[in-house]
Amino acid sequence: MTVDEVFRICLRLGELMLSEGAETYRVEETMARVAKACGVREVESFVTPTGIFLSLEGRTQIRRVFSRSINLDKVSRGNRLSRQLETGEIAVAQLPCLLEELARLSFPYHAIKEEVPILSLHPRTLREGKGDTEYLRVLQFEYADHWM
Repeated sequence: MTVDEVFRICLRLGELMLSEGAETYRVEETMARVAKACGVREVESFVTPTGIFLSLEGRTQIRRVFSRSINLDKVSRGNRLSRQLETGEIAVAQLPCLLEELARLSFPYHAIKEEVPILSLHPRTLREGKGDTEYLRVLQFEYADHWM
C-alpha cells in the first residue's frame, strides 16, 4: 500500500470519527494504529476539534472537519477497525470498503416524545400547599433496534 493510500484511509477514518464526536486523542491514536499496521514507520498527528494534521514518512496533509455530531457507535466501530487491523482480523485491502460502510451507517437512535408528569416546585405553589401537576415534554432517545 502506498503512502498516499494510507493518507487517504487514515484521514477518512479520522474525519469520520472526529465528526461523530470522538475525542481528539482517540482520533490521533486510531490513525497511528492504522498507519503502522499498513507499514508506515514514521507517524505523527495533531488533531483539533475542527482539523486533522497527519504526517507520514515526512509528508504532511491537513483535513478540515466542518460537520459535528454525536454518534458514539461510529466512533467505537472506527476504533475497533484499527485494532482489528493491528491483530490481523481484517486485511488492509478491506479498509476502503469497511470505511465506506461505516460512513453510510445511519444514526442508531431516534427521538421519542413523551409527556411526563412532574410536581411543580414553584415557590408560590409550595407556600400555598398545592401539589398541582404540570406536564413536561421530554425528548428521549431509545436505541433504534428496540423499536424496529
